Amino acid sequence: FPGELGIGRRQYHVFGSLVQSGAGQLMMLHFIDCTEFVRLRDAAETTRPAIAVIAIDNYEDLVKNTTDSEKSNILAGIDKRLFAWVKDSSAVLRKYDRDKYIFVIESAELDKLVARKFSVLQEVREIENHEGVVATLSIGIGREAPSISEADEMARQALEMAQGRGGDQAAEMTPDGFTFYG
Repeated sequence: FPGELGIGRRQYHVFGSLVQSGAGQLMMLHFIDCTEFVRLRDAAETTRPAIAVIAIDNYEDLVKNTTDSEKSNILAGIDKRLFAWVKDSSAVLRKYDRDKYIFVIESAELDKLVARKFSVLQEVREIENHEGVVATLSIGIGREAPSISEADEMARQALEMAQGRGGDQAAEMTPDGFTFYG
């Protein structure tokens, strides 16, 4: 009956075995201090990177029939909201195409953004062009992958899934499947 047990500030792996004695059967418990292992495991889990790909869903409609000045203002407004959204985290956000961004963040920091229900989706909806076209984003997240390249592939699949469901949402892909926000 192996298990993990916390006593005070220490963590122990506990193993049990039945021992025959003259008085009958006795249960012997073995406590193995694994505090450092648990600390390292938890640190590895919370600092494991997640990859996100962010796309402006309606880029073409948003900039169609706009002046260069209005186009610049719209895109700067989206950039400003995205960079403000991640500024208090350990994330790295880079624009790599006219309508796409890549985002690398530690798992624990991503949990905070999830708790805020990807508020950037609502914030970007405040931007619209002179024709009333409202800006929307889709976010695809790859998480808990064995490697960075696999997390990137999961993020791209999650982005496709979010856009396939109509956009204006975040989709998170883990080895266990998809979770949707927004």
